[in-house]
Amino acid sequence: MKNNKKTMSVLAALLTFAVTSAFADAQNAFDKVPAPEMAKKAAQIVAKASASQKEQVAIDVVKSAMAKNPASASVVVAAICKVAPDVAPAVSAAAAKLAKQYAAVIAASAAKAAPAYADLIADSVSTAVPAAAESVRTRVRSEASASTTAAKASITKSSITIEPGTISGVTPAEKPSAPATSPVAGADPKRYENP
Repeated sequence: MKNNKKTMSVLAALLTFAVTSAFADAQNAFDKVPAPEMAKKAAQIVAKASASQKEQVAIDVVKSAMAKNPASASVVVAAICKVAPDVAPAVSAAAAKLAKQYAAVIAASAAKAAPAYADLIADSVSTAVPAAAESVRTRVRSEASASTTAAKASITKSSITIEPGTISGVTPAEKPSAPATSPVAGADPKRYENP
């Protein structure tokens, strides 16, 4: 029993050290990164994390990025959610807790980057910042509908493929047999003679 308690306390200490170490590593990663590049760096760090630690690493990265530059919250959250959409609810909630006044913006950015998780993002941020719950849900809903509209537009646009070559069923424009007899002001009469 006594041995078991020692083992558990050593294990807890190691786990605490590992989490603290991960947070310190995340803070060190942002020491020399300029503000405009913080989102890219955050996404790289989270992408490299193992699947089991991805959520904790993402939360630590958001916290350390916001410690250096709080205004970067929504951009950093969006970048992380784009590379790891499954951590979007936890990351957006952690960021919203640190910057309550930007909770709706953070949630909307996360929902835009990870639209499949929009409802979970709205729930987690609303739970983290209850005072902003209504504005969070409204922003996420509007972001989700905008993403749906953009997806429909891109599907419509992507169905057209243009390849070099002739288009079957269409005859080329006929070359005029004789030059225009009465030139129009501004028209080049030689244009029709030498195509």
